[in-house]
Amino acid sequence: MEDLRGEVILIEKDEPAIVYKWEPEYGEVRPEMQVLPYSFLDEYKKKYNLQFEVGQRLVPGVMMVKHPYLANTYVDIVNFEENMIKYKFDCMKTIAKKLGAKQVSTKISMSDCSTRDFEVEGDVGYKWVEASLDYKNSQMERLSKKYENVDTTEGEITEQTYQEAKELAAQSGLINDSDIKDLLIFAEPGSSIKNKTKHISIDISSESNRSKEIAFSLKAMKMFNLNAEIKETICKKMNLSLEIDILF
Repeated sequence: MEDLRGEVILIEKDEPAIVYKWEPEYGEVRPEMQVLPYSFLDEYKKKYNLQFEVGQRLVPGVMMVKHPYLANTYVDIVNFEENMIKYKFDCMKTIAKKLGAKQVSTKISMSDCSTRDFEVEGDVGYKWVEASLDYKNSQMERLSKKYENVDTTEGEITEQTYQEAKELAAQSGLINDSDIKDLLIFAEPGSSIKNKTKHISIDISSESNRSKEIAFSLKAMKMFNLNAEIKETICKKMNLSLEIDILF
């Protein structure tokens, strides 16, 4: 049993999962992509204390993405984009409230929405093209219903809640965002900066788009017949930001 290293994993029947590395096309597969034999799953779970968040049963043909911020957790690639949006949405609201926000308003913005054709051979099939206006509008309508939101609280902050906000920002990777760094300085108890409002824009799609690029490289291996839902997922891309207006 080889070490678990994949950012994206495909669970497959044993024989193809073991021999695929000897196929001539294997060199085109990204190193972050790994295929695991189905009969070894229990051993992997035990060795790495794995948690699998899968929409249906964990069977051959399922593709999973390693959660970048939760230890030992893999998420069904079909649900991963939505999972990351919700994860950052929930974390950001919690951080703002722990920093003493009285009101947190959120909405989604989209800078790009593209598709590509999995079935086309050659370079043409690898290129992203702008999605139709109808598809863009349907995605924005769906996301707006879920994430356009206004929350109000009492707006209390203590040294403890401030530290909890910093810890959550670090755990979620949000602390690497310049807007979040600025927010943590601005909201620190005793800070001389007394702004009453703060606007923040954070990326919520980079992890999902990266996973799709990794997964798409498996297109080179004709021995794996990815199902239609996975193909549709990895052939669509959105560049999304969560826009947050905070009132202290």
